[in-house]
This record gives sequence, structure tokens and C-alpha cells, in this order.
Amino acid sequence: MLRTADTVARIGGDEFVLTLEGFSPGLELEEEIQLICSNVIESQAFAMIISGELLQIGTSLGVAIYPDHAASMDTLIHLADLAMYEAKRSGDNQFRLAATACA
Repeated sequence: MLRTADTVARIGGDEFVLTLEGFSPGLELEEEIQLICSNVIESQAFAMIISGELLQIGTSLGVAIYPDHAASMDTLIHLADLAMYEAKRSGDNQFRLAATACA
């Protein structure tokens, strides 16, 4: 799912940052983001049984694009965080672009 140039970092609790670069030629940026987000969500959509209880993970993603949404890392993370909370309000297994969440 991830490429060699991609990075995943845990920034706290259940929050992670995924940095991607070098998007595929021929795909529109939003199309590629949708594909990547769908793959991330799908990879986390599994159930497990712990102590006899069925547990399912929901994934909410917020996306901010450099330099379209912001030039600084702190602002990008803040905007992605706002977008993630918008995705959470929409239900499990959703993603939102920062521009959509902040418009």
C-alpha cells in the first residue's frame, strides 16, 4: 500500500500523519487522493475478536496538500486535523480534503 518514499508517523493517541510525494502521472490529484484514502481505509476495515468481543476499527482521514492548502507543516497538520474531524462527523470510514472541510 505504501511506497518507499511515503512516511507514516504517529503524532499522538490514535492520530497518524502520512506524507506522500511523487504522484502518478496521468491521474488527477484529487482522483489519486481518493484512491490512496480508499486504500488506507480498506486496509484498516477489519474486525477482530478480543476476549470474546467483536471489535471493529473505523478510520477517518483528513487531507491537506502542500503547497495548495498551506506552506508550513504546522498549518498543514492543523488543516488536515480539521478535515479529519469533519470526516468523523460524517461517519466511519470517510475522508475529507482540507478545502472541503474549511470552506
